[in-house]
Amino acid sequence: MNWILLVMIHAGMMSHNDDIAITSARFYQQNACQTAGQSVEQKLHDTYQHVDFVCIHDADGK
Repeated sequence: MNWILLVMIHAGMMSHNDDIAITSARFYQQNACQTAGQSVEQKLHDTYQHVDFVCIHDADGK
């Protein structure tokens, strides 16, 4: 099984048009993906206006 971590960051404090997508990362276990996402969220929450992540199951595993 493969899991894909997708992190979304809203960088601009004055605008809702400054969204950034970070390159995805693959994990073999869902809990590793969740832990990595939470770590990114904790490290960036004081720097950016909004940080969110999602772990997506890659059924193809490619």
